[in-house]
Amino acid sequence: MPNAKFVNISDDIYSMRLIKSDAEIELLRESAKWANLAHSLLQDYTAPGMYDYEISLRLHLTPP
Repeated sequence: MPNAKFVNISDDIYSMRLIKSDAEIELLRESAKWANLAHSLLQDYTAPGMYDYEISLRLHLTPP
């Protein structure tokens, strides 16, 4: 792309991040719920000194 040119859009990106739509807010809430669940499961399935493969095995071998 020899004719391509770079344009500074940092101000546009900043202003786009300031205001969230209702849909974006709902997606952020849903994401937070899943992150909280993942954090809780990690607390349940991990212990000091465990290796990542041990945690993975516990997660995959424990019935839901």
